[in-house]
Amino acid sequence: MDPQLLPRHLRDVPDDLRDLVLAVRDPAAGFFGPGSRSWRHLRENTIQLAGPAAALMQVAHPMVARGVAEHSNFRGDPIGRLQRTFVAVHRIVFGPVDKALEAALGTRRIHERVRGSLASDAGPAWQAGSPYHANRGDLLLWVHATLVDGAIDANERFVGPMPVDERRALYEEMKISGRLFGVAAEDLPPTWDDFRDWYRHQVDHVLFVTDEAREIADAIVWRAGWYRAAAPLILLLASGLLPPVVREQFRLPWNGVMEIALGELQKRWRQARYVMPPGLLYRRAYLRGLSRTGASLPHVPGRPLDPLWPGSPA
Repeated sequence: MDPQLLPRHLRDVPDDLRDLVLAVRDPAAGFFGPGSRSWRHLRENTIQLAGPAAALMQVAHPMVARGVAEHSNFRGDPIGRLQRTFVAVHRIVFGPVDKALEAALGTRRIHERVRGSLASDAGPAWQAGSPYHANRGDLLLWVHATLVDGAIDANERFVGPMPVDERRALYEEMKISGRLFGVAAEDLPPTWDDFRDWYRHQVDHVLFVTDEAREIADAIVWRAGWYRAAAPLILLLASGLLPPVVREQFRLPWNGVMEIALGELQKRWRQARYVMPPGLLYRRAYLRGLSRTGASLPHVPGRPLDPLWPGSPA
């Protein structure tokens, strides 16, 4: 679309996003739209189940942990940052072009203020005094990567197996989300296979869980407001979905009983999602996107009650 068709306050599109805006065919459908892999695989509340592990993976990077510790109220509002991240992601994925751009540019402005330096050494890769800035390319890429990995892991565990071609296609689309958040195109691993190799390298050689990160993890798992009642479930999801080496650094428990419990949760969730009403199964941003674009609820094999819901395909 022509950027001059955007609302006045958005017409001065940053140079790194101009090609993405020009490629949009339907402003109401946004950067993706009803037929995209992003709408298909990010539409369910199922994705939230990966939230605790994704949040901990983010702060397993010493620079990210320091930024969260210095620039957020994680002690009083442990999951506020994660919730705001999900809201921004949903606006970018399911919103019309103007709302997606507002979410992306708003996040960039917030990140511009988040800067500082490490207070102490953090493993062999990070020395005390090293500066961080939330809009720095490697940090933006890491946070984006945890969302990519978490979304695919949640689908694999709680929805069903994703063929490798589907994962590759979803990754290609999620590179657009990463660029909207500020990741430079040249910093993104070119393919899904490249991404997996890069991600494993980060886990094995870059991440280092600091005491600050453990304090943030403790707040997320045990002190998350009314979510305290769900602390055992949050602990199960956080411990179970983290790579073992990262889980050990966070000093989170894991044993045979927890492994059985996670397997049972995955099984029961897969069963339950076939009878959940759309308002419970799908993200509200997705349902609003369907309404805005005139699209129907998707036909999902094995959901016998779908014909009863308004907006379902005949």
